[in-house]
Amino acid sequence: MSNPFKYGTVVSGKDFADRQWELKELAARLKEPIRIFLLAPRRYGKTSLIQNVLNALQKEDILIAYVDLYWAASVRDFLELYASKVIRGSKSISRRAASFVKKFFPRVRPKLSFDPTGNPELSLDIARDGSPESVEEILNLPQRIAESEGKRFAVVFDEFQEIMRLNGGILEKQIRAAIQHHTHVSYLFAGSKTHMLIDMVSDDTRPFYQMGTLMALNKIPEKEFSRFVQSKFAESGKKISRGALNRILAECENIPHYVQLLSFNI
Repeated sequence: MSNPFKYGTVVSGKDFADRQWELKELAARLKEPIRIFLLAPRRYGKTSLIQNVLNALQKEDILIAYVDLYWAASVRDFLELYASKVIRGSKSISRRAASFVKKFFPRVRPKLSFDPTGNPELSLDIARDGSPESVEEILNLPQRIAESEGKRFAVVFDEFQEIMRLNGGILEKQIRAAIQHHTHVSYLFAGSKTHMLIDMVSDDTRPFYQMGTLMALNKIPEKEFSRFVQSKFAESGKKISRGALNRILAECENIPHYVQLLSFNI
């Protein structure tokens, strides 16, 4: 039998430790045209929570896009990544991607290719055509797709604070200018550098000032986490004493990643 504890990777289903309140809360709120800033210290299971939320939304026929800003080393990287992820968010758009890009990108002239799994990937000639109009065209993509499909779109920016290392506050201003008009799209801005996200929405000199609501991801309540850990030991045919269980949570300060890591090794 494989080890029932998972760490260092995105998990779902029975491997996803609790977070039922956060899961239901985010899934419900992202069905509306809302903007949420999710504050989550590292190792708290933020990305797993987000992926489980998106899976729940997708089952309700809501279009989804997940953009991890750690993959973007430049503005061009970000725009290419963003456009590709948003197009993949709609299966019908992905199937007719070639005709779609001609219609929806009249200014940018993207080059369309496909990855080994058949998903569309875009290369954008941003270096030659970096006008504000072209950037706006890309940032408005979720709204235009949502309107054309007659559906809602949920877009997640993970590690959103990384936007500041791309080109200062210019891209931050451009994103804000675009999404303030989006009525069919909800946005979740998540980050592990919580002070940077707080500054974005609380500093009146920043573009995202009072642009969305803050939501903090806390540690999993000890009682609920204890039940999860105990059930995982039982799943593998092993028993754990109450004292040992309490010691695991105490040593790991109830931080999800470290609880799973220590339990895995035990």
